[in-house]
Amino acid sequence: MLKGQAAGEGERHAVSAALPALPIGDPEALTPFLTEPVAERSWSIAEFDPVLLRFRPVQLALAKRTGADHGFVLTLSRGGRLQSVRWLDYAEGRLVAARQPLLGSARSWRRDDGLLTKEDLLSRGRIVAHEQYRPGVHMTQRAALGQMRYAFGLPADVAIHLPETGEQRVRREGGGWQVDICAGCGSVPVPTDDERRRWTRPSQWIQSDDAAFRDKAAQARRGMKSDDAVMARLAAAARARLPRIDFDGYVSARTAWRRRAGDCTEDALVLAALGRAAGIPVRVVHGLVFSPGRYHGASNAFMPHSWVIAFADGHWKSYDISLNGFDATHIALSLGDGEPEAMVEANQVAALLDWRGIAEVRKRPSRSLTSGGGSRSPSPRGIEACCALSSGAVAAGSSS
Repeated sequence: MLKGQAAGEGERHAVSAALPALPIGDPEALTPFLTEPVAERSWSIAEFDPVLLRFRPVQLALAKRTGADHGFVLTLSRGGRLQSVRWLDYAEGRLVAARQPLLGSARSWRRDDGLLTKEDLLSRGRIVAHEQYRPGVHMTQRAALGQMRYAFGLPADVAIHLPETGEQRVRREGGGWQVDICAGCGSVPVPTDDERRRWTRPSQWIQSDDAAFRDKAAQARRGMKSDDAVMARLAAAARARLPRIDFDGYVSARTAWRRRAGDCTEDALVLAALGRAAGIPVRVVHGLVFSPGRYHGASNAFMPHSWVIAFADGHWKSYDISLNGFDATHIALSLGDGEPEAMVEANQVAALLDWRGIAEVRKRPSRSLTSGGGSRSPSPRGIEACCALSSGAVAAGSSS
């Protein structure tokens, strides 16, 4: 048994966890791969989860890279969710370099067989910029109120599935993926009874059975005839409850509610808890959103972001209280129940996207696409179509 103490939300108590049958290891370590593998393989190790207070299996898989004689890809997953991808390069049977793609940058390693110096041991490394992708085009908020089409390529060596939502349609196109985002673009099936129960019940991160959430949900239901109206009330309540931005860590809906602070992940978890407490199926979405203003040291860039989708009045609809509404620059990459693994999965998938084109493909509506907390103010300088990023991109201004 592993024994210790857990402290959280002002409480401290003894905890214990049974040691697993799997070997305990550090999934970040590259030591087992210092020599070139002779075959593909997959295996599991155990990792202690300080939130669930138990060991959980971590799955690793090693496979040959397409078109590389001495290249391999190492993937790590938790609970079936992709967490990291490493490209491994070998020379003369020895690992010489490893690289993990990040959004807009990469984390790299190189082999060095020299002795460690004092400077090596004391080095804190370099500061890594906030993850972002700058497409090289300027998209106004007016353009984002219509239909946007994105063309992506993805590496053949990693199995990746892009999700669909009520506003997002995903299609295979020319060896890549075409993603259309607009009001009603997606055609997601009506949830089954089992799915409704799953997406209305509490989870480890969405404590919708908490009395505070139940009370707010009951208040929002009074006098309302539609789920969308209830979600609008809950969005306003969640926004008022979290006035302070706090980028520190990833905390549950209950903790964020008590702290009265959080960032987009906590905003999404709190709204999901309120929606589920009201009996509305809600899922948390992680992906990307375009930020025209300066944010974390960059402007005109796609940034990691979180929001929710709710099955309201017979269809799935997005609600974003962090950016005062939803628009067609919200690209969903992972859906979940608030677990941080879903966010990590979205961030790694975002880093693997090969951006081939961005286009506005439909006349802008007279009303905003946004929902949940208000609408964005349109820019006075709209664009008729975004620029293609490569010769193989979708033609700007084409019909949907």
